Amino acid sequence: MTDSILALTAAPATTRLTTLERVRADLSLDAADADDATVDRLIDTASALIATYLGQRRDDSGSVSLARADFVETFRIGADAWYIGADAWRVGARGAPLVLARTPIGAIASVAENGAETPALIEDPENPGETIANPAFAYEADKPAGLLWKLSAGYRVGFCASEVAVAYSAGWILPSAADGAPAPTLPADIEAAAVITCLRLLQRNQDDVFGMLDSASIPGLGSWKRALQKVDWVEGVPSDAAAMLKPYRRLAI
Repeated sequence: MTDSILALTAAPATTRLTTLERVRADLSLDAADADDATVDRLIDTASALIATYLGQRRDDSGSVSLARADFVETFRIGADAWYIGADAWRVGARGAPLVLARTPIGAIASVAENGAETPALIEDPENPGETIANPAFAYEADKPAGLLWKLSAGYRVGFCASEVAVAYSAGWILPSAADGAPAPTLPADIEAAAVITCLRLLQRNQDDVFGMLDSASIPGLGSWKRALQKVDWVEGVPSDAAAMLKPYRRLAI
């Protein structure tokens, strides 16, 4: 068994999966329907609900999100796991990976085993100030799945250290209305699910939601009449949003 501590080392600028402007446009909300503070609260709530539903773990600050951020995750590997890893190395079998708490992985910066750190990049001796891949960095990641393997002679082997600390970035670049903001990498269907979840949250809190949103155009839901039908909630998210999120869901291992 392995346990880990997830430390946030660089927080994202935003954790919102969509923008106020997008929600107002898609739901045809004007200031009379909901003020900016209310819409912002809907987005914050929807973003946290979706991140939790997708299986993202809370970091040491207590936050959970899909936003690109930097972390150091420290694993304490018990003797039983060490033995399995060592045995896998001896017989050349495929070793078990570390399962990182946040996905998708952006980049692995370094891995430290029992305090001995190996960076993924080193300075290029022929071009000072530039970096190259470190030939001693013997690790391989499945970035969408959040898995990290150790390599030996081209084989995936088990981790035999009692402590492994992985410095990495993970998450997506989220939509932002700020000037100069980088292009988002968040999949469009996750953002659409966030808008739908905002609608469902509003629907639970408004008696006259049908009259208020009778001109709404909801991507992926067809006509507004269908969009405004009541739906069930599945593990904290509305069922129609859950269907869109299913390909990204990460079950606990």
